[in-house]
Amino acid sequence: MKSLYYEIKHCFNKVSIFALLLFLLVVFLHSIIYLSIQWRTILPDGTLVEGLSSHRAFSEASKELKGVLDDEYLQKLKKTYASSYEKKYLDIDKGFLGTGGLMKYINTNYLLNKPKSRFNATNGNEYMEIDFPYLENVDTFYAAYKETLVEVEVQAQAHEASGFRPYTDEEIKQIKDIVNNIQLPLRLDNTMWMSSTRNYLYLEYFIFTLVLCISFSSIFSRDGINPVSDIALASKQGKNKYISRRFIAGLVAAAIMYLIYFIFLSLIHGSVYGFSGWNASIQSKSNFYVFNMTAGKVFLLECLGGLIGTLAVTSIVLLVSIIIKRTKASLLVSAGLVYFLNNQLKGYSILRFTNPLFFKTDSMGTLISLFGRIVPYLVLIILLGILYISICFILVRLLGKRYRWLK
Repeated sequence: MKSLYYEIKHCFNKVSIFALLLFLLVVFLHSIIYLSIQWRTILPDGTLVEGLSSHRAFSEASKELKGVLDDEYLQKLKKTYASSYEKKYLDIDKGFLGTGGLMKYINTNYLLNKPKSRFNATNGNEYMEIDFPYLENVDTFYAAYKETLVEVEVQAQAHEASGFRPYTDEEIKQIKDIVNNIQLPLRLDNTMWMSSTRNYLYLEYFIFTLVLCISFSSIFSRDGINPVSDIALASKQGKNKYISRRFIAGLVAAAIMYLIYFIFLSLIHGSVYGFSGWNASIQSKSNFYVFNMTAGKVFLLECLGGLIGTLAVTSIVLLVSIIIKRTKASLLVSAGLVYFLNNQLKGYSILRFTNPLFFKTDSMGTLISLFGRIVPYLVLIILLGILYISICFILVRLLGKRYRWLK
């Protein structure tokens, strides 16, 4: 155990620490600058707030809409929105929500609009209206909403661009059972800090994987900061344990780096929006999710998807390191592979679901059929992560047995 701790400690050398700190600085600047210049919030009294303060103003205004979506809540919301300044403003400024605009009704109205907007529930003014026949009472809404969740999922799967085969009748029945298991009435709250954290993680994840390449390309080299030890390679038994220990240490260090990044990013966006909404229904955050879970639980589970992607990418980097044995060459090859994987995310190929850089996506919001069972994509991510790590570990062990330094 002490030897493993020693190897983990040496993974955090001056190169990896500098790369991580520089990346965190970029993350901070990216968040603060973009949140400052892009967004603005319209308040109930007609005040238009811009910059960082607009996000806090949005969160404060959203507190009024925290509650349980029962019939009393629905009727009150319809009445207050119909006479609100926000509605009058949207009638004039048609592009407000599509150009960095926020208002307190954005999550509630998108949710209530789902049976009407179906596939197209994006941040646009046309999806804010809540004057529809199915909103006569909360029971008719929930019936229409559940039906829409099933139909949208089935139609999306059947679309040619998805790359998947259409669902069978049995699989559709399973989806209906999952949707019918959603606990009602839904608990609504402001979950913007979680949404914002996830969005920025998605944007920055490729850069983070390059940090992994910089940090771990030298782990099996003889010309790095902490080179492979000749003494440890002297015996067959010592060599095997040493190589395995270094591989495990690399994965542990990568996991620590990811958690530092994830927590740092969460703190940035939580400090801007406030840390509310943890116990809200996930449908309050993302209206296309079909599972009966809280927003906080889904947030942590999708963090797990990014962690597994991190471990898979790190395993590939470690495999390249032991093959090439030279730090700079390993870094170039690893970075090239990561760049290639990132480019493969473009388009709708089914192969993107096997790409470790895709693991950080909405893994609980995407359904797949696995051995005839409907499960969230996260289940496949876990299986693929185990496969990636296992294959790379076995290959590293085999190559480690014949480890030679080529001058």
